[in-house]
Amino acid sequence: MNKKLELLSLANNFSITKNEQLKEYKIECINDNLGATIDENNKITYYVTGCYDSGYDWIDFDEKKFEKLKQFCELMIEKEVS
Repeated sequence: MNKKLELLSLANNFSITKNEQLKEYKIECINDNLGATIDENNKITYYVTGCYDSGYDWIDFDEKKFEKLKQFCELMIEKEVS
């Protein structure tokens, strides 16, 4: 599949914000507790949201949604999207 179209088809699942000060992009799943950051060196860091101050030591997440987040982030940092 065309990588640009694949990226666009996944994009509506995520909220993307740019942090100028930290020189990174923050990507969060819409309607889920998953997120990632991509720094200026294209390092991806994944994290879970919504569990802070919840009283739980764990939180469930949808593995399929994590795979979509991972796929989206990896497409974002590809050198050339054709």
